[in-house]
Formats: sequence, C-alpha cells, structure tokens
Amino acid sequence: MTAGPHRHRGRRKRAFFTLSTLLLYALSPVILYAQTTEQIRIGTYDNPPKIFRDERGAFHGFYADITREIMEAGGLDYRFVHGTWIEGLRRLQTGEIDVMMDVAWSDDREEIFAFNRETVFINWGVVYTRTDLAIESFPDLQGLTVAVMSDGIHTDGEEGVVELARRFEIDIDFLYTQDYEAAFSAVENDHADAAVVNRLFGLEHEEGRRIRRSTVVFNPISLRFAFNKESSLTPGLVEIFDETLQRLKDDRRSEYYRALERHVPGFVEQRIVIPGWLRILFSALGTALLVTLVVLGVLARENRRRRALQEEMARARNAAESANRAKSAFLANMSHEIRTPMNAILGYTQILGTDGTLTDVQRQYLERIESGGEHLLVIINEILDMSRIESGRTTLDSQRFDLIATIEHAATMIRVRTDAKGLLFTMEIEHSVPRIVVGDEGKVRQILVNLLGNAVKYTEEGGVLLRAGAENISGSDAQVTVMIDDTGIGIPSEDLERVFDPFEQVRSDDVVREGTGLGLPIARKLARLMGGEVTAQNLSTGGTRFLFSTTFHRGEEIETEARSVPDVPTRGRVVRVRPDAASVLIADDRESNRDILVRMLEPYGFSILQAVDGEEALEQFREHHPPLVLLDLVMPVMDGFAALEEMRRYETDHGLTRSTIMAVTASTLQEDRSYVLQAGADEFVRKPFRLTALLETIERYIPFEREDTESDPRDESNLGPRTHRRRREEMRGLAKELDPERRDSIRHALLIGDVGALRDHARELSSHVPDLAEALRSAVERFDFASLLEVLDDGNDTGS
Repeated sequence: MTAGPHRHRGRRKRAFFTLSTLLLYALSPVILYAQTTEQIRIGTYDNPPKIFRDERGAFHGFYADITREIMEAGGLDYRFVHGTWIEGLRRLQTGEIDVMMDVAWSDDREEIFAFNRETVFINWGVVYTRTDLAIESFPDLQGLTVAVMSDGIHTDGEEGVVELARRFEIDIDFLYTQDYEAAFSAVENDHADAAVVNRLFGLEHEEGRRIRRSTVVFNPISLRFAFNKESSLTPGLVEIFDETLQRLKDDRRSEYYRALERHVPGFVEQRIVIPGWLRILFSALGTALLVTLVVLGVLARENRRRRALQEEMARARNAAESANRAKSAFLANMSHEIRTPMNAILGYTQILGTDGTLTDVQRQYLERIESGGEHLLVIINEILDMSRIESGRTTLDSQRFDLIATIEHAATMIRVRTDAKGLLFTMEIEHSVPRIVVGDEGKVRQILVNLLGNAVKYTEEGGVLLRAGAENISGSDAQVTVMIDDTGIGIPSEDLERVFDPFEQVRSDDVVREGTGLGLPIARKLARLMGGEVTAQNLSTGGTRFLFSTTFHRGEEIETEARSVPDVPTRGRVVRVRPDAASVLIADDRESNRDILVRMLEPYGFSILQAVDGEEALEQFREHHPPLVLLDLVMPVMDGFAALEEMRRYETDHGLTRSTIMAVTASTLQEDRSYVLQAGADEFVRKPFRLTALLETIERYIPFEREDTESDPRDESNLGPRTHRRRREEMRGLAKELDPERRDSIRHALLIGDVGALRDHARELSSHVPDLAEALRSAVERFDFASLLEVLDDGNDTGS
C-alpha cells in the first residue's frame, strides 16, 4: 500500500529530468548567444566543389550551403573568414576563428582541435598520372615524381601517401604544392609524373585536363567541422552542429542532399517515393518475375565464371606489366651505379695515360682498359635506352634542325669504322630531302648511327651505302626515307623480324658476336615513337637493306650551311687557367670522384676547394664564392639540388657575380638534365667524362691561356689534351728526317683514317721523334688528319 506514493514521486522526478534536458537543449542557442556578442567566425578556403568564392566574393559549394543551414537552424549570427588551408588551421588553433569547415579527422588533429561527431562526408585519396603512364597499384609509383599538397591529410596523415611510401619502402620523389590545382598543373607541365588529390576535387576538375585517373585509391577519411579546443563556445557549437547535421542527413529532401546534388550532380543516390497504390501492383509483378529471376540466376552464375576468368587474365597481365616496370627500374638504377665506378676507372686511366715514363707495353695495357671501359659504357647506355623506352619515359624533343647536316654527321661518325675495316662507304642525298625540318634531332641521329653501326659490324668485304630521299605528302610535310645497304652476311628470311627483338643477334659462324643486341630494337622503337618505321629486307645480291622512314614537318627554309664538323683553326695546347678565375669548388661525397677532378685540374693552375656534402659545399661557396663549381647531385646531409638553389639565392641576395655551376652526375636521363638546368645550373656533365671534353666545357665560361699566347709552355708531363703542334717549319723539318717508307706509311694511314696504324707509328716514334709522335696522337684523338697531311706533303723531298 505504501509503494504507490513513492512510485508517483519517481515518475515525477524522471519527467522533471527529461523536461529539463529538453529545455536546456532548446535554450542552447540562447545560452550560446548570451556568451558572446560577436559573430561566429567560420574559416573557409578555395576547394571547389566543397567551398569556393566567386569573382564577387560570394561563397559557394555544398560545405558553404550546409554550414549556412546549420547556423540558421541554430539561430546564430556568423561570418566567413577566407584564407588558405594552412592559414585556416593556424587561425583556428590561435582562436582567430571559431570553426573551420572541411577538416579531415585524425588522431593527431584531435589532439589539437575539437571535432563534431557527425561525419559530413567520406572522402579518400586518388592518384592521377600523365596520360602515357599506366599505374595499376601503389608500388607502380616507384621512382616517379608525385605532386602532393603540403600538410594535406592524404599527404602527411597516418595513411597518407608519404607514410605509405615509407612503410612499404617505395622510393617516390615528392613535389610539394600549395593546393590540388597546383598538383594537377605539375603533371600537365611535366614537372611531375603523378599527383595525389581527394576524390571530390578529381571528379570536379579532371575533365579536359591532360591527366589520367588511375585505379589507385587510399586513405578513406571522415570530413567534419573542426572547432577551437579552448573556446567556451565550442561545446554548444558542437552540439548544434551534430544535432542539425543528423537531422539533415535523415531527410532525403533536406538542404544537405540538395547541396550535394547542386555541386556534385549524380553523386547522391536518387530514391523514388513510390505511391501506396503502386505497392500492391509491384507485389504482383514480383511474383511474376520470380521465374525470370531463376533463369537469370543460371545466366548470372555463368557470367560470374567468365568474369572470374577475365579477372584472372587481367591479374596475370598486370603482374607481367608490373614485373616489366620493376625490371626497367632495376636496369636504370644499376646503370647509374655502374657509371659511378666507371668514372674512377676511366678517369684514372686518362691520368695515367699522360705519364711520360710509361713503357709502350704499359701504354698498350692502358689503351685496352680504356677501350674496354668505353665499350662497357656503350652497352650500359643501350640497356638504359631500352629501359627508358619500355617504361614510357622517352619523350620527343621537337625543334627545327638541319636534317642533311644530321645525316652527314652520322656518316662522318661511321666512316672511321669503315675505313678501319677497309670498306667502301658511299653516301647519296637526293635534292628532294628538305634541309630544315621540325623533329627530334638526337633521336634521328641515334637511329642512323645504330643502323650504320649494325651494317659495318656484319660486313667484312665490299662496303656500305647510305641513300636518303623524300617525297611530298603535303605542302608542309615530307616523308623522308633513309636506305642503308651492306654487302655483309645477310639475315635469314625467318629472322628478319626477330632481329628487332631485344638481345637478339644474327647467328653466324663467320662473325664474332659482340654488343647487346639492342641497337636495332632501339632504332625501331625510336622510329615508331616519331611516327615512323624501321624495316629490314635481304638483297638479291647478298647483304641486307635497312629502311628508316618517317614524316617531318618542313621548317622555315633559311640560308644555312650543313652542320658538318668545320675546319677548326689550330689552337695551342691549354697551358693554364687565367689567375683571375683559378678557384674551383669540387663537391662530391665520393673521395675517388673528387680525387680524379683534383688531379685533372690542379696542373692547370686551379686552386681547389673540396666539400663532401651539399651543406659543406654551401659553406665553402658563401665563404669563397669561387668562379667555378663542380657539383654532384646525390650527396648526404643536403643534396646537390638544394645546394644549387641556395647558392643562386645567396648570389642574388648579396648582389654577387654569377658563378659557373656545373652539375657532374652519373645520371643519363634527359629529363634530369632539363630539370637541373632549370634549377640554375649552367652545364650538365655526365660521368664518366673525358678530360678534353671537360676542359672544352669549362672553357666556355672560364678563360684559359694556351701555348700560342705569350705565356711560357707547360712541361709535357702535366695533364692536358694531346693537341700540341709545333710551327710548320719545325714539323716539316721533323718529317724530312723520316725515311721515305715510314713517311709514306704514315701518309697512307692518315688518308684512310687507320687509327690503329697511326697509334703504332706514334709509339714507335716516341723514343727518337717525340714531337712528331705527339702530333700523331693528337691527330688520332681529334680526327684532325688534314693538318698533319699538309705537314708531311711540305716535308716531301721530291720538290714536285
């Protein structure tokens, strides 16, 4: 009997508590408004379609529309505070704003900001690439340059691309940008291979861009509102935002879904409200469809079986493509690693070759080492070329060039080999061939040299013929065909296509196989990259014919001379660097690389500064500001790129004269060369290098004194290119002292370009006619046979 009053009192307490809670929540906007007389400050930034400003400064986007709905539902006054993404987060942390829209939740960010509980949207990262790249999985980003937004959740978050690359040991070169728009632009402008953006930005901006959306997605994140953690307004604001968001998301007709459909059409799943009278009809139709579904189920099972088979085939294809890309990356990296020690081998070989105390046998050994090293470099370069082509990284560098001069230059390069083998070389260029065309001159030359080199390699008797012709396709285009015939061993008919497969060579017991078997495949792939073709056919008279055909756009015809090697006036041997430009900074983390450069340059009077990393190089540069810097690109502490940027900035800030900075690197990638020059380098010197080429490159910027100046000649034991020539009278006297048989033998070797015979004569004469021996070595190195022929003819005693 006594339980009744207690039960009624309990009910009254619960009812009072419920009423109080509802009243408190209903009054929360009033309480919140009472806490401040200022507007609620909401941070924004430009990230369409979520939030952006038009040209009049008005804010749009589904985030902006949803935010307005929430604030008006809560009866709160507000204003938008615009800035960048980074500025918004900083302002929120310092209390300059109260709310920041479009913030991805993470554990790290929850330590700094307060978040509402209700998710506004789920978004994730998507990888876009250049149109010529096929990225199927995250590991495919190995070795690529990827543009990312600084401080973005898809960049630096726990599941962001930087952390994923570190976790799975994938080597990616990250290019940081201020926003996703800049990331897309980096890919379109060839500054990056790929870009990481969020899904919404990609859907909004991918159309019409020179980019390709890949299947690589990652890092699903919850987008919410972030609040200042220390503000007294935050608890009330969070409650209002969560309650209003939940209510809006529950109602498919609310502003939440209308805003999404306005700014991302088709993104929201459309639902149709079915009238009640149709439900009965649909139930009847469902029964009628049951039989149909059974039949469709059988068909669906067969379809699933076929789809599974197709997916298995796709996985196998992707695995093969991934293996091919891994192979290409491996070959490119290994070629770089091999070129570095080759720099030491060939560098020290050149240094030892200038030692006057060497015996003839020792000099022969050195020449064989040098020849073997050069041959190895050719093999490495061919493998690297094939790797670059197969990975899709070979691009065309189209510009105006002299096509006839390019053909003649390739012929000049190959003529030395035909002369050495005693073969006849003939070149015919028809008048129909346009002189000035638009195309990639370097690749045209490489194709011709590969085809000519193959012809010489497999020809022991007879000769090689090069004939070029063209026919007009239109007023501005011409199809050029270069035919190369040889009288060699020929190719079996069944192997005419197989020789264009990598690592395949003609099999013959009469010919020693040499090289990699990549020359012809590279020539064909480069030709097809240019829209042309390379084919082979057997000749009825024996031998093989190779045809290279492609279409060129005619360039503007101007009066020009063929760019064959001009007659260069004889210049004296380099003696020393001018004292006012004698300081050089050598920066390389490998001691052998520094030592080679020191030993090569010190004899010319250079004052040497050395650095073992980029940071030390920058310190030396700031302290001494040398006129010449030889800078390696891959170094610890600070790499060469960063050091180069800081050096140029230091010169600008202090108004200093620009130093000559040359990047000395084992990289062979053309894109690396372009990037380095754009970064501020004056030259791009590849390892291993020849001393003569290095000095010629330096002399473009740094003045040298040569022997024909008023300076005293240098001692012969010092380092230097073998270009010393006596006055004509002295050389004529030396030639007269030779016995006629020796003189005629040397003259014949000069006429046919017999490099081996000239080297033999130089060695035999080095003990009793050293100056003439030196002239012979110079002729071999520079292929400058005409000057020495004149000396020998002047020294002829016949007087005829």
